[in-house]
Order: sequence, then structure tokens, then C-alpha cells
Amino acid sequence: RKLVHGGGLYVSYPPVLLRLQLDGPLGALWESGRTTVNEVWEAYARYLYLHRLRSIDVLCACVASAPASTAWESEGLAVAEERDARTGAYVGLVAGGGVSDARGTTLLVRPSEALAQLEAERRVEAGPAGEAEEDGLAVAGLARAQRFYGVVSVDPDRLGRDAGRIAQEVVAHLNALVGTEMEVTIEVRATKEDGFPDEVVNLVNENADALRFRAHGFEKG
Repeated sequence: RKLVHGGGLYVSYPPVLLRLQLDGPLGALWESGRTTVNEVWEAYARYLYLHRLRSIDVLCACVASAPASTAWESEGLAVAEERDARTGAYVGLVAGGGVSDARGTTLLVRPSEALAQLEAERRVEAGPAGEAEEDGLAVAGLARAQRFYGVVSVDPDRLGRDAGRIAQEVVAHLNALVGTEMEVTIEVRATKEDGFPDEVVNLVNENADALRFRAHGFEKG
């Protein structure tokens, strides 16, 4: 289980939950395209509405595994050792593969930043011939956008309506194209000052298990 019994502390934290926080309430942390493990840990320790992690080691393990996911661009992130102050390039950038460990100074890098650097490195390795080939594809109209990512908040009282519109006006257009790989993630967050009744806790946990939620749980305090 993800939570210590009765304690509400995560002893193992999935990267997708970290990414949801960075794209949501902690978005300001990596507006520059990057942040550090220490900065994220400070936020988790300060803000009570965030998930509670047992220690910074739990966060480090999460960050170390985040680049290894096949969906790292949408559910994970890239990591780097540092950023070169002169060139702006990320040193030791890892995306699409795991790292042995992470520490407080490890950089969490936005996927868009990582992809831009990886593409620049690829073009340098390809040399003039590769650039000429890409230019030819662009002229032929074959060089097109390859990825879409979006985050939106919906009204819980009109979830069916809003989800239906998102499915019809966004997801359907993308999914209708042959070769499109789709992944849609839903996050549910609820707070009740006087606590949720035990029967609701049990019912929601059972339903979440039945619906195959990858991570879920109630927290105290």
C-alpha cells in the first residue's frame, strides 16, 4: 500500500503524483523550466494540503524513477545534475531512462526543456546532412507537431458535462487519427474539515480499487 496504516504518510511515491503537483499547486516552482529536490521537499514540508511523505528519501526515490516511465513526458519528468551557467545546457540530463539515485541538489527538468535540449543535441550529431534532410521534410509539409499535453480544472458538480466536452472537443479529435497514442489521467482531490464518515471512506476506497486507481488514499490532519 502507498500509505502507512493510520499515519497518512507515503512510504513510496509514484512519479505521476509528483508531476500532478508540479503541474498544479507547485507550478511556480519550475516556471523557469527546472527546480531542485530540496525546493520541492521544502514545499511538501510546508504546505499541509500536499501529500505527506515520510522523508526526503521517498521524494528522492520518486525523482530517480520519474524519467524511466514510457510516459515520462506527460506523467514524469527529466532530471539533471546541474545547469551550465554559460551555455544554459543541462549537465547529466536523463530522460526516458532511470537514474541510480537522486539527492537534494538534483534538478527536476520540465519535459519541454529536456526535449528541446535533446533535439538540439541530435541535430548537432546529425550534422549538415541531417539538417538538410529535415529542411526538406519541412518544405514538403511533413514536419509536424508530434505531442499534445493539457491540464484543466473541472466543476465537480458538472463533471459529466465538462468531461464529456473535453472528450468530444479535444480527446476525440486526437484519438481519431491512426497511430495516435493516448493517455488521459484524472486527479480527484477532496477536503472536509470535520472528516469523512467511515462508510464513505470504505466505499470510496473500494470503488477506487475496483476502478483500478493507480494511487489513492485518505489522510488525517
